Order: sequence, then structure tokens, then C-alpha cells
Amino acid sequence: MMLFIQMASVGDIEDLKPCKKSEVVSISRRTDIPAFYMKSFVVHMIQGYIDVPNPRNPSQVSRISLKPTEVKCMSWWSKNYGPWIKAYLKNKVLFDSYPSHIFNFTINSESELETGVKISVQERLAQLSFLVEHFGSESIKYRFDPITHYHRIGSKQIINNLDQFEEIVSTISGMGVKQVIFAFAIPFPKSVRRMKERGKILVTLTDSQKKIVLDELLEIASKYGVTMASCSNNSLVGYNNIVPSSCIDSQVIDSILKEKGLPCLKSKRKDSGQRDECNCVVSRDVGSYEQKCQHSCDYCYANPT
Repeated sequence: MMLFIQMASVGDIEDLKPCKKSEVVSISRRTDIPAFYMKSFVVHMIQGYIDVPNPRNPSQVSRISLKPTEVKCMSWWSKNYGPWIKAYLKNKVLFDSYPSHIFNFTINSESELETGVKISVQERLAQLSFLVEHFGSESIKYRFDPITHYHRIGSKQIINNLDQFEEIVSTISGMGVKQVIFAFAIPFPKSVRRMKERGKILVTLTDSQKKIVLDELLEIASKYGVTMASCSNNSLVGYNNIVPSSCIDSQVIDSILKEKGLPCLKSKRKDSGQRDECNCVVSRDVGSYEQKCQHSCDYCYANPT
């Protein structure tokens, strides 16, 4: 009796590639997926996995599970949640099948540092209101990031991007968002070079100078019952009640899961793949620096267009 063995196709073999699992998926520190890559990412959500190149060696690719049964939290990062909201409304059952979502939402003042951000502060605050309405204020990690000081080439006048700080803080406070995560611009060589190419010189402040800036911001925040949390800069923690930030916050995720009667995160350990001062819980980032960010902000450390 002849035995017939059905050979798997290349596609079948590819589908059998093992997935790496993570309770928390980060989407993404490397590029703005919610603003520019949601259509393709929804496809990955449907298929239950995404192939992610190693940022240091793109030829090495890992397959990351996106199955709702294996992911407890989707941690999103964006400056424009408009496309995300459209994708959510179109695929609500899919999105709601995940146990929890948290939203790192950066809204800085409109400035010449962010000419690629084609949506106003007011429109983004309206997006934040939508997210609060549908997911609760607890799910929001609002960021004013980075606080940037610079001068134009040929001028010594120091300029910053803090013009709309009070407008933003007063609005988010009214929505129930009571913390601002902040960081000061870091002089990454790529960032310094890009700013110079665009006619600007990044000014790096000392901690003493940062505290002078923060004195004014803290007064504004206090006025609206908002605290300030320092992202990866412990030298500012404790100054006038500044707390350390945790952008992917295990306590917040656990609180959301508990409210739904779901099991908490098994691991609360810090993400060793981030900077030493980062307090984020371990996650897997599914973005790629090859996915260029069309915001193209002057100070960006990633790979803008």
C-alpha cells in the first residue's frame, strides 16, 4: 500500500514559525503606528502575529504573538490617534477582544519643531476625550515630551515649545487625566544633526536650569490638580514632588484587568531593554525603524521621513 505524504507549502511552513509571547505589547516606541500604519497593523491583529526585525540587526526577525488570549495589554504610543480611532470603530469587536489597552498620548505645543504634525492641539485633545470616554482616564498616559530649548542658527535667542502647556494641562485635567509625563530633549547625535540641518541648534539644559523651567510648569500643573512625572531622569525625581514615570505601568494595567475580573500580569519586572532609569514593565515592541514616521519632528531619535 502506497503512502502519500502531503508536503507543506512554503506559506504553510512560514505560518508554523514559532511565536514569541508577551503579556504586554508596545505599539510602538520606534514609530507612530496609530497615526500611519493602522491599516496594516489591523491585518496583523486579525492574523494573530507580526514579524518584527531586530532594530540592531534587521536581518534577524522575530514573530510576536498578537492573539488576544496571549496578550493582556496593548500599549499604544502616538501623537495622532485619529487613524487609530477610525480603525477601532470599524473593528470594535477585534479591539475589544483584548483584555486592556493603554494610551501613551504625546501632545506638545504646536511649533516649528513639529511641522510634520498635521493636526491641531485642539483636534488631538478631542481624540483624547474620545479615548477617555471609551477606555477611562486611567488608561491615558499623557506626555508633554520632549521639552525642547533651541535657538535658530544666526540668533542667540533661546526658544522653547512650552507655549500651550497651560491650555493642554487645564483641558486634560477637566477630562480626569491628572498626570503629565515629561522629559527634556536628549542630544542624540542624530537629533542634533537633524536640527542643525533644519537651521536650529539644540540647547541642552543642566539639571539646575531644568528645575528653573519646571518651577513654572509645576505651578501651572498644581493650579489644575495635576502632578508631574519625570521620564527616565531620576535626578529630577523628588524635586517639588515630581514622581518617577512609568509609561507602561503594571499597576495601571493590573487595575484595569481587575475591574474586568481578569487575571493580573504575571510579571512585574522592569523592561531591561530600555534605559536604566526607565520604570516600564517588560513588553515587546512591535514597531520598526524601517517604518518611517511622517511627523518628522526635529528632535526625533528614530527614523523620520
